[in-house]
Amino acid sequence: MQVGIVGAGISGLTLAYRLRQQHPEWKIDVWESTKRCGGVLHTSLEDNSVVEMGADSFLVSADLPWAADLARELGLADDLLDTSEKFRRALVVHRGRLAPLPPGFQLLSPGKIGSVLGSPLLSWKGKLRLACEGLVRRRVDTSDESLASFAKRRLGLETFERIVEPLVGGIYTADANLLSMEAALPQFVQQEREFGSLTRAAATRRTQSNTTGARYSLFQAPRHGLGMLVTKLMSAIGPESVHFDYDVNNIVRQLDGRWTVEFNNHPAHNNVDILVFSVPAHVTSVALTNTVPKAARLLGEIPYASSAVVHLTYDQTQFTKPLDAFGFVVPRIEGLPILAGSFSSIKFPQRARSGQEAVRVFLGGALQSDLLRRDDSELIQLAHNALVPLLQIRGPSLVQRIVRWDQRMPQYHLGHRDRVARIRQEVSTHPGLYLIGNYLDGVGIPQCIHTASRTAAAIDTDLKSRKS
Repeated sequence: MQVGIVGAGISGLTLAYRLRQQHPEWKIDVWESTKRCGGVLHTSLEDNSVVEMGADSFLVSADLPWAADLARELGLADDLLDTSEKFRRALVVHRGRLAPLPPGFQLLSPGKIGSVLGSPLLSWKGKLRLACEGLVRRRVDTSDESLASFAKRRLGLETFERIVEPLVGGIYTADANLLSMEAALPQFVQQEREFGSLTRAAATRRTQSNTTGARYSLFQAPRHGLGMLVTKLMSAIGPESVHFDYDVNNIVRQLDGRWTVEFNNHPAHNNVDILVFSVPAHVTSVALTNTVPKAARLLGEIPYASSAVVHLTYDQTQFTKPLDAFGFVVPRIEGLPILAGSFSSIKFPQRARSGQEAVRVFLGGALQSDLLRRDDSELIQLAHNALVPLLQIRGPSLVQRIVRWDQRMPQYHLGHRDRVARIRQEVSTHPGLYLIGNYLDGVGIPQCIHTASRTAAAIDTDLKSRKS
């Protein structure tokens, strides 16, 4: 059996790993258009410190166990680090200064209203409106709703602008007026339908699980960064199975039902029995245009946002006040040119040399895309200048690094789930063709791993069905 996987990000590597487990006799080729594996998981080891160029950790919970399970399966159990027990909290920029996120507030869930009432983030009018969340009637209309509409309707405009929008924006780098609740945050839609109130849902959850909102303790990362996960997967798959600098531009269905894969820079690969695309939707769209035109059109309709991550290292003596949180988010109404900041060396002390602090600053996204037209040096200076008044930093940064992620974050706009369902329906009419990636079932590392693992199982099921 000949298997071709386009893309060597976490989704493609996980799929190749699962198929190798299930069928060690199969020939598996992974074609990657760049010169390295991992996609947006990219770890750089410099001066005895770990520098994450993309994601720096993954969520571990009862409903999202897949990343941690895979890491342990690959032999990384002893290398998995929990976030530091100190300073497990997040901050929000409020009128040019940093203020703590109310304890228990998690994305759209207010947790204990009492903790919010003492927060400086909201005026008394905003707090009163939030306290009335339990009195807001549940929505009867079952059509898709945007984050902005949902949050304003249930929590009020002020809570949306000051807390919800920056928290969710930090994850999806999205326009809240377009972000689909059904696709991105379905758990809160379900909470409203089931309990009639997010506050009552949070109270029930506390009673049942004895948790109190934001779960900073549930994030983990390998000791030497997420690159360890990529390295372990590569080793398990077999490095000879991964081919770099292979840019797929078209696929052709052969008369015998197998596939021919055509590349821009290499000879075509014939007789592929199973073909899986694990690249962004817009890249997949181009390759499928001639063979699955309806799916290609729908894939091309999924918008993407670009971003940049600036890594800055400072001596601890440069901070007037020591860092005492995991990071901060920036409400759009603050008018700052950055989306968020993450204190890497507070979350994981191994992320900086002794006596230093590592800070990652995020820029761009759907609402600040124009910033990315600036050159690297300008963006680095922009990030530093934004940090200086917020963190009371004296002097320039010791180390500066920047990485750009062009068109890497899929935007789950209104109607996204229906669009994905239609894409899958179209692709299902072409036996042996599959799609995986972060534009389908969630942008997080656990979701991508889960989708890839389910696809490996589906391939086996489909093959058995075709044989019978």
